Amino acid sequence: MKRKTNYFAVGLIVASFLLSSNLDVNSVSAFSASITTSDSITLDVSPAGDGTSIHSESINVTSDCRSGYNLTIAAPSGSNLYKYDNNTQSSTTASFTAVDGTSALSSTNNTNKWGYTLDSNPTASTIFAPLSSTASTLKTPSETASTDSDINDTFNINYGIKVDNNITPGNYQMATNTNNGGNGTSAGVIVYYLTMNTTCTQYTVSFNPNGGTLASGTNNPEQGIQIGEPTKLASSDSLKAPQGASYTDAN
Repeated sequence: MKRKTNYFAVGLIVASFLLSSNLDVNSVSAFSASITTSDSITLDVSPAGDGTSIHSESINVTSDCRSGYNLTIAAPSGSNLYKYDNNTQSSTTASFTAVDGTSALSSTNNTNKWGYTLDSNPTASTIFAPLSSTASTLKTPSETASTDSDINDTFNINYGIKVDNNITPGNYQMATNTNNGGNGTSAGVIVYYLTMNTTCTQYTVSFNPNGGTLASGTNNPEQGIQIGEPTKLASSDSLKAPQGASYTDAN
């Protein structure tokens, strides 16, 4: 009696993401910041095993604004991934969507879904976060401030995906944008937005009583004014007008 052996071909799914950085630092500011990432990443994944794959992307942020920085992430055209053949989108139906953000990557809830995490050593049991067109916070000034030296941070953001054998092997990516200001097409991208702490992009305004006085026990009031943003000056009870005069708040 011969034993029959069945062989199963495992197709390779390739998910590609273009990356971009958007540095919002006003040129008037005396401080500066920069971000460095790769141009693109590729996730190779197979339905074999638990059907998951994780790719680590290194990010470097430098800044002489020691008060810290904000870093957010977004997928402006949405996080859906579509199959592409010869650089042409072959279907209008998304093959991959965003993870649910509450289940492990390997969970059946996340089949044919993908997301990201800042966990240093993520596994298939890690909960990944979904991407969307709304920016999500990666780093805040309270986490990134440095008291002893200028900022030079290097860390990984990890992208994870789970697939089953219902997905046709091939190349998958975000939809291209065919309305690129009339200038042809551009691929969908993941964008990192970097901004410095507002304390490094503000002027400090001090108030002169013009012959008036300061209330007993108070200091000359100050107010931070953000560069490039019209701001109403705050009133203060600490200023007293000269005798026979008064201060009027502007509208």
